[in-house]
Amino acid sequence: MNETTEIFISRLEQVRKEKGLTQTKLASKAGITKSAMSCYIRRKRIPRGDILVSIARALYVSIDYLVGICRMKSWQSF
Repeated sequence: MNETTEIFISRLEQVRKEKGLTQTKLASKAGITKSAMSCYIRRKRIPRGDILVSIARALYVSIDYLVGICRMKSWQSF
């Protein structure tokens, strides 16, 4: 896996735990299966763009944060 994937998985797990969500609850909030979420966390699959959006929305963080482009977890409204 590349560096971006490792950052994504690390931040996904960090935020999930901070919010007190199980993999199952996060999967449900993101509209994906528990199996799919498990595959992402275990580095078996990489989420498509639309799934990445759903995960970010479920966690209330930006995609930029999840993939390591920025250090801020959320975005500001302009």
